[in-house]
Amino acid sequence: MKWLTPRFLAIVMSVLTICVLFFGILIDIQRIKINLKDEAELNYLHSVVEKFERHPKVQKYLENNCSCDSKGEIKDG
Repeated sequence: MKWLTPRFLAIVMSVLTICVLFFGILIDIQRIKINLKDEAELNYLHSVVEKFERHPKVQKYLENNCSCDSKGEIKDG
């Protein structure tokens, strides 16, 4: 047990701290990548919906069958 000195414990704790910080940074990077991927997918879906809503047949259907005001909000009643 002579090797279990305060200096050795300090080195071990430093290495463990560095490992925890490194893995924490890796996890944050993965979360950022996932968020960017999700954001890109949402932007794509939003553009698809906008294209669909602008289609003439859809516009005609909405004008004839939707009880919405000019802003696209549902009217009460």
